Amino acid sequence: MRVRSLTRSLPAIVRSAAGARHLLVFLDFDGTLAPFETDPDAAYIPSGAMHWLRKLTANPRATVGIISGRATQDLISRIGIEEMVYAGNHGIEIRGRGLHFAEPFAFLLEPVLAQILANLRNQLEGLPYARIENKRLTATVHTRGASDEERMRAAEIVLRTVHEFPQFHCRAGRHAVDILPHNGWHKGTAAQWIRRELGLDDALVVYAGDDVSDEDAFEALPGAITIKVGVTPTQASYLASSPSEIWALVAHLENAATIGRPDADKVSAVTELR
Repeated sequence: MRVRSLTRSLPAIVRSAAGARHLLVFLDFDGTLAPFETDPDAAYIPSGAMHWLRKLTANPRATVGIISGRATQDLISRIGIEEMVYAGNHGIEIRGRGLHFAEPFAFLLEPVLAQILANLRNQLEGLPYARIENKRLTATVHTRGASDEERMRAAEIVLRTVHEFPQFHCRAGRHAVDILPHNGWHKGTAAQWIRRELGLDDALVVYAGDDVSDEDAFEALPGAITIKVGVTPTQASYLASSPSEIWALVAHLENAATIGRPDADKVSAVTELR
C-alpha cells in the first residue's frame, strides 16, 4: 500500500471531514501530540496545539480520544480536557464521556506484573539508563538516552525475565520495551470498543500515532484516515514527519467540523506552534 504525505493530502482530508456527520479522532500522546523527549516526564503538548485540541474536543461534531501506552491518570493530569476520552495502558483502561472500563483479565494479573517488576529491578540493577515504569496493568522499561548497545542489553534482560511468566509478553517500542498481558487487547480493539460504546459506528475515524503499538489500530480501522508520525514501513495511509503536522491536522479538523469547508487563513498560525 502506498503511503501518502499528510501535508500534501490535507485538502482532501479536510473535504472528507467537512462532509462527515461526525468526526471520531484518536491521537497517541508521546511522539504524536507531544514531541518525543529523552525524559518521559518532560513530555508536554505546546500551548498553541492545546488551544486547537480543546476547540476540537468542544466541537459538537467531533469526539476526541487519546490512546496511549501511558496510564490513564497520567494522561488526564497532563491534558486535563474533561470532555475527552482517555484510553491508557494501550487501551486497557478507558475513561471519559461516560465510559469507565478496565479489561478484566489484565486487572486480575496485577499481582503477577508486580512480581515481574520485582525480578526486573534485581536484574537491571547497575543499568542506570533503564527506567522501569509500573502502570499497574502494564509496564514499560524506558531506555531513552541510552546507546544502542545499552538498549540491546536492557531489552535482553527484559525479554528473558518476562519469558518466565506466560501471562505476559514483551513488545519493543521507541526506545522502550512494553510488558503487556496476553489478553487480546490493544489500541485497535480499544478504538473499536470506544466507537461502538459511543454509538459512532458511522463517524469518520481519524487515528494518528507514532509507535509500533499504533499499527494494531491502523490495521483494525479499515476505512479510517490513519496517520503514522515518523518513518515507514507502516499500515497507515498517511505519513507525517513530526507532531507539528498533527497539530496542523487538529486545527484543520476543528475548522472543517465548525464551518464545513476549508479555511486556510484560520489555521495559518499553526506553523508557529512549536
